[in-house]
Amino acid sequence: MKKQNDKLFFYLSCRGSLTVQFLLGFILFLSFVMLFSVMTLTLAVSEITQYITYTSSRKLFLGDGNKVLQQESAHKKYDSLVKDQVHLSKFFTGANKLFEIEETGGDLREGDGLGLNSGFSRASGKPYLFYGVWTKFIPKVLEVDTLWGSTEEDAAFFETVVGSYLGREPTKWECEEFIKKRWEFIIDKHISTGGTFPANPDPANKYQEDFGDNRC
Repeated sequence: MKKQNDKLFFYLSCRGSLTVQFLLGFILFLSFVMLFSVMTLTLAVSEITQYITYTSSRKLFLGDGNKVLQQESAHKKYDSLVKDQVHLSKFFTGANKLFEIEETGGDLREGDGLGLNSGFSRASGKPYLFYGVWTKFIPKVLEVDTLWGSTEEDAAFFETVVGSYLGREPTKWECEEFIKKRWEFIIDKHISTGGTFPANPDPANKYQEDFGDNRC
């Protein structure tokens, strides 16, 4: 009788431990589900951000009247994707936005490399000659504390850079200036070697007649 009472007491004493183990396992399960969901969403939105910079870089890449028009075209495309596209803008705008990127225009990087790699340590050798659009990408959704609580107090936001660099086609103005210079050099070279041209050739306009196939 005593043994039976001891077994019953032991059984009743262990019932609470099973409940605690179940709750602990359930909390761990929810925490991992939350963690993997946030990581999956972050990776997906980073690809969306890559698409935004790539599409804006394509606008910068295309030839236009002049360099300013190229840049304005890239800025407008960036703004239209971030602000006007409903399915994209909900990630980056609003008081409770889950991700943060450049809100206006993106950051155009171009030239001799001073602008392109200003956010990184300067490498030796030739400068980068790429043109493109980049933006800082801050996944604020990663600031969500799991059910375990925060692991660090006053931690800095995690951020990285997302960019696309495709180059840049010459503008109409750059092309015309190149052809003018080319025509002037041809005149100078021909005359210096004993050649002759019609009286008073006009280096600034003559190319339009003689190099019509190269007009921009």
